[in-house]
Amino acid sequence: MTFYSLSALDDRIKNADQLITVDVSKFANSLAELYGNLAKPALDMAIYNYSLSKSVGGEGLLFMSLLVQLSANVMRALTPPFGKYVADEARLEGEFRFQHSRLIDYSEEVALYNGHEAEKDTLDKGYFTLIKHVNC
Repeated sequence: MTFYSLSALDDRIKNADQLITVDVSKFANSLAELYGNLAKPALDMAIYNYSLSKSVGGEGLLFMSLLVQLSANVMRALTPPFGKYVADEARLEGEFRFQHSRLIDYSEEVALYNGHEAEKDTLDKGYFTLIKHVNC
């Protein structure tokens, strides 16, 4: 019922099948990994800082913390925006999936008006745009 109301009655969301299947799955996986990505590093940092302060003292801990912060800033400045690339890939996958679902919905009209070449060109354009983005 929700999928029908999204796909047939609401024009604001064009690729509801992608949102329901792929994006919900990615969200669930990310949510499941959240604990391990937040709690374990925080606990490791507390244990390592305690051990380091016991072995080298406060000055060594401060120096090492500054070194880690400096290297993190350098890495942040030099690495490309991977989050933007992943978001663009998800958007292109959604558009490609929407093109296929649109073709399935209107297949009789496409066959009646001999629009298979135009639809093939549209699908090829979407596919090659996605492949170009993934391979770059």
